[in-house]
This record gives sequence, C-alpha cells and structure tokens, in this order.
Amino acid sequence: MKKLLLILSFILFIIVNLNSQILLYENLGESTSFKVLIPSDICNFKHPKITTLKLTVEIYHKDVLMLSRYLLVDWHYIENLKHTEYLVHLFNEKLYPGSYEVKIKIQNEIHRVNVEKRYPLIIDNQMIKSSNIHILKYYNNNLLYPSRLFWQDQADSVYVQIDLAENPVKIDLNHNEKLLTSLTPAKNVFQKIDLEMDENIENIFTVRVYFEDEIIFKNFKPFTKSILISQNYSYRKQLQQLRYVMSQNEYEFIRRLNDDELPYQIELFWRKNDPSPQKLHNELRELFYDRVKYSDENFAIKGYLSGWQTDRGMIYIKYGKPDEIQTESFMIGKYPVIIWIYYSLDKRFYFDDKKGFGFYELRENWYNN
Repeated sequence: MKKLLLILSFILFIIVNLNSQILLYENLGESTSFKVLIPSDICNFKHPKITTLKLTVEIYHKDVLMLSRYLLVDWHYIENLKHTEYLVHLFNEKLYPGSYEVKIKIQNEIHRVNVEKRYPLIIDNQMIKSSNIHILKYYNNNLLYPSRLFWQDQADSVYVQIDLAENPVKIDLNHNEKLLTSLTPAKNVFQKIDLEMDENIENIFTVRVYFEDEIIFKNFKPFTKSILISQNYSYRKQLQQLRYVMSQNEYEFIRRLNDDELPYQIELFWRKNDPSPQKLHNELRELFYDRVKYSDENFAIKGYLSGWQTDRGMIYIKYGKPDEIQTESFMIGKYPVIIWIYYSLDKRFYFDDKKGFGFYELRENWYNN
C-alpha cells in the first residue's frame, strides 16, 4: 500500500546579499540540481537592449578544480522594471558526498560588470526523492524566477520545473487546490503550462508525485522577503530569534530537538501563527524578518554580536519600532543611556552603554515581558 507523505521541503540557499547572485542546490542522490539566479540589478541596461553576460561556474574540492561551466547568458532589457527579477540558469552535476566550494563569476565588459562570489557547498549522504517544484516564467525572452507574491503581471508564459531521483508513475500539478494538468512522468521535468492567471490574486501551485511506494507533495513559493532573509541564518539561529516571540513551553520543546527536526518544527510554528492562512505568504513572518533585518543593520556590535542578538535587537523584534526614543544627558563619569518608549503598550525600556562602545544593555528592572 502506498504511503501518503506530506513533506515540508526546503531548498538549500546560499545567499550573500539581496542584490547578489543566488545559488540554490538540492541533492537528489545520483545528481545535484543547481540553479544560479542572476539579479536584474546588475544587467538591466537600456543600451544595448540585449546584455550578454559571461557566466562561469567552478566547483572545487580541497582546492582542486573538479568541474567548470562557461556559457553566455542573454538578458533582454525590461522597461519600467520596478522590482528585482532573477534570471535563471539550470544545470545538474554528479557530486559525491563531501565539502566543496563553488565559485560563480558574472562578467560584462561593456557595462563593467565583474561579480565573483565563492560559496561553501556540502553534499551529505542524505538524499531527497524529489526536488522542490519551481514555477518559472518567461518575460520579454528572459527565463525568470518569481521574486514577488504577485508576479503574473509580468509573465508571457509559465513553466514548471522539477527534478526527481527516480522515474515516477505520475505527476499532477494543482493550481489553487484544483487539478491543472498532469506533467510528463520523467526524472527531469521542464514543461510549459497553459494558465490564465489573475494578477490580483495569489496563485498557489502544488505538485503531487506518484512513485511505486509513496506519494510526495511539494509546494511552490516565490522568493518572498522572509524566505530570503531567514536563509541567511542556520536553523539553530532562527530558533534563537524565534525565542523572542515564542512561549517558553514552545521554545523548550523545540530546543531539545535534534538539528534534523528543526526545519519542520520552525515551519510548523509559522503555520500555526499565520493570521491569513488562505494567502500564500504569512504577514506575521514577513514582519518578523523585517525586524530581524533592521536589527542586524542598526544594532550590531561589530566583531562581537549580530544586531538581532543584542538587547535592542530583542526588544525591536518583539515590539517593533518605539513610539519615541530619548537619550539622557551625557555627564562626566556617566555612561550613555537610551530610552525606548511604547505609549500604546505602556512600556519603556532603558538601555545602558556601560562598556562605552555602543554595547547598549537592557536595564533589567525596566523589562516587562
């Protein structure tokens, strides 16, 4: 009898910053599926209308070059582009378990584009039977990965892409909880789908993959802000961030789990705390990671603590922007003090810089949980 599995799957992301290229990879056992996403920020030039990028991908193992790819990728200029779009390059490689380093270089001599990034890559013995489902779009002759929740206004055609470790019996693609079409049952699927999408609603795609012994579900999510930001942190660090908004019982339960169980429990936490479960994105999760990002950019102690780890980061993530910020007068022999006031919550927090280098610590007497 077939097993019915609901799998919360996670793409492995390696992200340097939000306007840099992104490397995604998924280990399928015999092959590893790669996607290089090139942001429009570095290639959307008006003249000439087509920008040809030199893309070089090199994979090293113990400083030895194992394989390399070199190709030319064309970006077709998009007028009035209001959001960052990601040009997609797909490829598969066979890699044995071990630690690697991936070097990606993007160049264009005309516009003096020369971006080179190195990324750590770990292939372990664990394999997944199915990659995530990826909904890609062609727009103005560019193959793009959606980076917004409402992306249908800039899509000439839509494709579905998925990689499998073995040949399936059947693959069904659902759109907004209704069967849309059956995909070609193959290990590597890249197939155009006929779809009339309403640009004013969120489109939810789910794929159901039938194998001989099990059925696997996969959901598609575009690169929402929370996904991009959260993947800068390990799941342990994500849990430490969530401690600010979790109950003590929730935190203690998840804290005791092993690392393999963390991704599922973190995702489950956000599903339980979704104010609009009928929507594709979780507004509370978006707000949370907005605050994490702001904390890192404004409260970090260089070389010592990330912004979210500081006391100001903790309060900001928990309560948001204060209604008023006051500073006490600096007197000789007196350390600086910052006061955050939340009138709507009837709370105020005192932060003391006793060490004298911007390391503001919360005055415990004034912390009301």
